[in-house]
This record gives sequence, structure tokens and C-alpha cells, in this order.
Amino acid sequence: MARLSENSRKQVAFPKPAGSQTRRTLLWLVLLLTCTVLLPLSSAVGQIFTLCSTDDAYIIHGSPDYNTGTEPALIIRNDYGIGGTSGWGTDALIKFDLSQYANQTITSAKLKLRYYAWYDNDPAGRVLKLFRNISDWDEFTVIWNNQPGHASLPTSSCAVPAATETWMEWDVTTDVQAMLLGSISNYGWHLLDDNYWGQPDIPSIRFRSKEFDTTYCPKLEIVVVKQTLYPTDDAYIIHGSPDYNTGTEPALIIRNDYGIGGTSGWGTDVLIKFDLSQYANQTITSAKLKLRYYEWHDNDPAGRVLKLFSNTADWDELTVTWNNQPGHASLPTSSCAVPAATETWMEWDVTTDVQAMLLGSISNYGWHLLDDNYWGQPDIPSIRFRSKEYGTYSPRLDIDVVSYIPGDASGDGVVDIGDVVYLINYLFKSGPAPYPLIAGDANCDGVVDVGDVIYLINYLFKGGPVPSCK
Repeated sequence: MARLSENSRKQVAFPKPAGSQTRRTLLWLVLLLTCTVLLPLSSAVGQIFTLCSTDDAYIIHGSPDYNTGTEPALIIRNDYGIGGTSGWGTDALIKFDLSQYANQTITSAKLKLRYYAWYDNDPAGRVLKLFRNISDWDEFTVIWNNQPGHASLPTSSCAVPAATETWMEWDVTTDVQAMLLGSISNYGWHLLDDNYWGQPDIPSIRFRSKEFDTTYCPKLEIVVVKQTLYPTDDAYIIHGSPDYNTGTEPALIIRNDYGIGGTSGWGTDVLIKFDLSQYANQTITSAKLKLRYYEWHDNDPAGRVLKLFSNTADWDELTVTWNNQPGHASLPTSSCAVPAATETWMEWDVTTDVQAMLLGSISNYGWHLLDDNYWGQPDIPSIRFRSKEYGTYSPRLDIDVVSYIPGDASGDGVVDIGDVVYLINYLFKSGPAPYPLIAGDANCDGVVDVGDVIYLINYLFKGGPVPSCK
């Protein structure tokens, strides 16, 4: 059987048949084992977020001062009608709030609109082009006459399908990546039909707007694989001022507790905490705590090792002091040596802690950072980091996220017979492992083994329970 580690693989033993139903299930398994199926390596999928538009409207060439920001539809129509006369066009504008994803790593972004009807002529096959806007606008004031400018080249195109009540999709990955990096501004997109018509009854293409409902609102589906979180709480605590709170200060200070002659009472430690609630039941492959080291006082601390411990009780940045500090684990989660240069990031690996927090096996009370390297001389090195109150160089938690469907061993987004075959190839034919490995754990017992194959066969062919670890 395979524990949930990519590096572990053990001999798999068949369970003892416990009745006719189990024997029939095992017959399925034997039949599948006789097949040799070559399968591609599955690929990592990040966490998928779906956003509804914050602003959407259509603009009308023939009514250039009319605003449609409260209407439940978005309408697209080419500008050229009978005899090549212009002035018939309607274009759509759409915008999303991306602020919460600033500096995140996006691997995919798809703009999706619900195509529900057409008028005058069937638009099937007509290509609608999407352009990035280059100035801002508001859905309640935008009209044809004050519409924002847009890029000269389209970001993406999509042909109108034959069937209505379907989603149309435009790839906006490059735009969204640039918006999140700050290299271009997020003013949304401009959608139009620039395929010359020049006849009566120009095809009119209708999409749902956000005013229709949240189910069929324009959507932006983004896949995030690396995310940066900022702390909800950070503070330092002072042994020599045990009732003093520092929760509003722009710095975090670390200092060993032992000064001249070995006297104690000089220490300052740091506490830091992040909100992980939105990642419950996600698979985290990496988590790094980063602090911006900007200066030192009294003695150069280069090479001193700072240890990070997970807290075992809760605390609040506006009330925590040395005297009421939370307890912490006896063993450090991670350590990091102070570099020679200031104005650099220091980093602690907290992957194991974050994984345990998300699984609920330990509580998320954040971490306690300290310097326990005995000094015993005057002028104890004082190490300064930026706190969240400073702003620009706030502490951060960088996490790599992999979403998965329990039982979807092949990673194609569907639980089907292909996943049974995939698991058999992995367990018995040295085939590729599911990625993440936990995706192969269909029965959610923490182990990828023949039991998961049987569970999937029962689900797919015998009305058994749906794989679900939520």
C-alpha cells in the first residue's frame, strides 16, 4: 500500500473476500489487471477561485448616451448593417476585483460568459474578440460616448457556439498575470464583434450580466498555485517590560535573554499569526514564513540561528505581553541563520505545521520566533524585522496549493473508470503516482491502496458512496 508520501510504495495485498459482492468487485479488479494501459503523467492543479464581475454593462452606438449598468443582459452586435451603414454596434465591458490576489502566482485565468439567446440572425461561428481596457470606467456611468480605450490587439477570441444556454470562454491568463504583478492596470475588458456584416438583421448575441443572478454572472476562473498571505497579528514581547504591548509598532525585535555576566531578562521574542481558514481541506505542498530583516543594533548578529516554534495557545496582537504570552511547542518547526546583509528576506519552512493546521490535527495559533543562543556579554545583538504595521515589507506566508477531487487519480477533473485503471497501473505496474498522491485516496482512510480501487468500482458500478473527504 502507499502512504501519502510520493517516496513510499509497499507491497499490496488483496483483502480477504467477505461475500459475493466483494468477490464480484475483485473480479472487476482482476479483469482490469490484465490490461496494460499507458497513461500520461498527471499534472498539478492549483486552487481554483471563481469571481463574479464587479462591473458589467453594454454600450450602444445608436444610443451613445444611454447607460445599461443595471440591466440583466450584455448584448454584442457588429456595427455595420444594411448597405454597410454604421451605428448599429453594441459592445460589452466587464471588470473584476483582483485586489485579494496581488502578487499571487496565477497559472490560468478564464473569462466566462453565459450565452443564453440570439436575435435577428443565428450568430453561430462568429468570432467575438476580447480586448484589455487601458482606462477606468464604472458600470453606472459608462456609455458609448465616454467608453474607455482598449488595447489595439485582442487578448483572446472565442467563436459563438451552435447551442445557447452554454458558457463561452476567453483565455485572459497573460492579462491577469500582468495585472497582479502591477505591470498593467486592471480596468477589465472590452468584448466586441468586429466581423463586418453589412446586411439587414445583424446577429445580436445575448449574455447574462451580474444583475441576472450569481449563478450565471460573468465569471473569472483563476488557478492559483503560489499564494502570499499577510499576518492578521504580529508583535514582539519584552522580558524586561513584561506588561508592555507592541502590537501597533512597525518593527519586530529579536534578542537573546542573557546579557553581561549571564544575567537574564534582556530577551525579546516575536509572535506572528496568519488566517488559513480559506485553505481548509486544500493540499499544501510548501509553506514558507518570510520576514524582512532590515537592521541590527549593538552587535552584528550575522550567523546567529533564530528558531521558530508553533504556538499551543491563542493570543491577540493588541493584548499580548511577556507575562501572558502563549505556550509553544518544545521542538522548533524550523531555523534560519541571520544573513550578513540587511534589507533581505529571512525564511523558515513551516510546511509541516501548515499541513497539520489545515488538516485540523493542530490548532492555528501561529508561531513564536526567538534567539536562544546564549550571549552572556554586553551589547546583545538586536535583530529588527518589519511588522505588518510598516506596510511594504510586511511579514508573509508563501504557500503552494494543490486542489484535487478525491478519487480523481488521473487528475483530469472527472472520477471515472480511467481513475481505476490509473490506480492499478500505479499500484501494480510501476505507473505514475497520482498528483497529489492524496487524490488517489478515494475512501479517505489516509492510504492509497487496493481498497481505493475497490471503493471506486463500487461507486462507479454499484451505486456506492461518492468519494469525499470534506
